[in-house]
Amino acid sequence: MLPMPPRVLPDTLFARNHLEMDDEGVFRLTARGRSLYQPHPAHMALEDGTASEPMRSLALLRKRLGEIFRDPLACNDAAGRLREMGQQVDALVRRSPDACIAAILITPCPEYTLQHALNASVLATLLGMQAQLDADELETVTLAAMTMNIGTVRLQDLLAGQASPPSTSQRQLIRLHPILSSALLREMGVTDPRWHETVQTHHEEWNGRGYPFLLNQEEIGDAAHIVHLADIACAKLMPRGYRSRLPARQALAQLYQNRDEQFDVRLVSLLVRELGFYPPGGFVELAGGELGVVVKRGASAQSPLVVLPDAPQHILDTTTPEHPIKGAAMPPRINLQQYEALTRLWENLA
Repeated sequence: MLPMPPRVLPDTLFARNHLEMDDEGVFRLTARGRSLYQPHPAHMALEDGTASEPMRSLALLRKRLGEIFRDPLACNDAAGRLREMGQQVDALVRRSPDACIAAILITPCPEYTLQHALNASVLATLLGMQAQLDADELETVTLAAMTMNIGTVRLQDLLAGQASPPSTSQRQLIRLHPILSSALLREMGVTDPRWHETVQTHHEEWNGRGYPFLLNQEEIGDAAHIVHLADIACAKLMPRGYRSRLPARQALAQLYQNRDEQFDVRLVSLLVRELGFYPPGGFVELAGGELGVVVKRGASAQSPLVVLPDAPQHILDTTTPEHPIKGAAMPPRINLQQYEALTRLWENLA
């Protein structure tokens, strides 16, 4: 991992009032900063206890993560609990990668930031595995993706339902949130420098125009690049209060257009290969006009395995002349009942 270059606290009134930098260059919350993190209740919890595996395990992880997000300063052994959850994400991704990808696309998200944290952690873990990160760096990627926005949970939830552009004060918080999240994690007992480094730099960009430090390519570690890419990809693949999620092919095309600008082209290419143009959980129109659900990645990016909702026991191979894909179908908004039914498609594939 690259050595941590010198950091400077952004010179804004909010930063000066809520953050400080000690003699060792470590960012910490001031007393006023700590006051930002009072306990808050769930807006509307997603009760999906009847979902099938492995979605049920992901739902349990989301519930446990929510307990930390809603009252971060009151958690006992938060670092240990987060590490345990990271290990569970790793195990689920290794055991059921297609179902984990599908969960990103089909899970309703009444608590956007919480669901985004879990989704990004899953996708970053998958990318880290395919990038052949060593075990320590892979754990860093998983944990940083899970906690990168913990410092601005309520703001992120608000923005998820806000169709208008962020206000000036919201933009200031957005640009500061990597430092806020790192400082809050330190208050929670997280001391791992790799974890902090990755959270602090997960919005730095390949072209040097990221934030909050405007780092150059060579100053940004692979872990931060992977977390940034997973963060932006999940934001495009998840619905928000004012729009449906983007079809995967459109989302990936937008990311690919920004290769060597925002992102390392190597990692964008890896993401495209891993998800494919029709990832699990996506909806496709077959040449015969049927609506299919992708359940498993295929031999190529354009040839996944598909089922028809009324015949889920029959898996269709889209490489055959009988079942070619005409194109992606517009992803619908999925309610809880539909979600629970869809999760059963992966129960026997786990």
